[in-house]
Amino acid sequence: MQDFFTLMIQILAIAAFQVILEGILEQWGKSQITKLTNIACYLGSLYVLWQFFENHLLKDFQSFFRMFP
Repeated sequence: MQDFFTLMIQILAIAAFQVILEGILEQWGKSQITKLTNIACYLGSLYVLWQFFENHLLKDFQSFFRMFP
C-alpha cells in the first residue's frame, strides 16, 4: 500500500511540474516546446507506472503461477 501511495505522489509531482512548465512556456509563446514537454511528462508517468507494474504486480503473478505445477 505504501508503494501505491509513492506511485501516486510521483505521478502527481510529474503532473504538477508539467502544469507549471506549461504555464511558463505558454507565456513565452513556445508552443512547440510545450508539446515536447507534455510528451516527455507523459512518458515519464508511463515509466513510473510501468516500474510499479513490473516490480509489484508481475512478481505477484509469478509467485501465483508457481503454486500450480
